[in-house]
Amino acid sequence: MYYYGPGYYEKGWKEIDGKQYFFKNGYRYEGLQFVIESNSTIAQWYDFGDDGAVVEKLTRTGLMRVG
Repeated sequence: MYYYGPGYYEKGWKEIDGKQYFFKNGYRYEGLQFVIESNSTIAQWYDFGDDGAVVEKLTRTGLMRVG
C-alpha cells in the first residue's frame, strides 16, 4: 500500500515506482478502461494490469478482440 497524503489518490494519473496508474474518486483503475485525459475531450482505451499499472494504451483500429 502506498500513502502520499490525503487527496493524493483522488483523481488522475500518478506515477508510483516508475509505473503509471489512473485514479478516479480515490479508486485505482484495473482491466480494460476508457479514460478521458484531463487536457482533452478525446477518450482513449487503456489496459491496466491486475496491479493497476498501465500495460498498454490501445489504438483505434475498428476491431476489438474479446476473450
